[in-house]
Amino acid sequence: MSAPIAEALLRYAGLGVAPYHTPGHKGGRGAHPLLRRLLTDEGLRADVSLSAELDDFHAPTGCIRAAEELAARAYGADAAYFMVNGTTGAVHTMLMAAAAPGDTVLVPRNAHRSIVGAMILTGVRPVWLAPEIDTRLGIAMGVSYATVERAVREHPEPCVDLG
Repeated sequence: MSAPIAEALLRYAGLGVAPYHTPGHKGGRGAHPLLRRLLTDEGLRADVSLSAELDDFHAPTGCIRAAEELAARAYGADAAYFMVNGTTGAVHTMLMAAAAPGDTVLVPRNAHRSIVGAMILTGVRPVWLAPEIDTRLGIAMGVSYATVERAVREHPEPCVDLG
């Protein structure tokens, strides 16, 4: 099994580089004892900002590129790209890449709030779709195919389906 980013981080941590970058605990030197217990000394030494010695998220050629290629293969995709800023940043990026201001977007009523933020940033027009309800469990499920099909018929303009 290969883990290119983890392996590169551990190699880098073993170099003993003076950490004049984030995070503020400086390789664990300034870490609170509880953080040290949770993450271990080795984990704190490997908690570093990306630098030229590791790779560049904007133009990966080393460990990040290798890890993205492994992820693409694992998912059966042509390519995979890692995101910073968590899932919310990825959701915002996805919608801004797929839609233009004024486009129609099909959105489940129970969508995550990051979708709402992405719609505001993009300036799209939502068409809210009611999800199916599992009455036994009392929870919202996904949107049915029939609901999406009806929404596409009623809104034939170009649209993005977030359901």
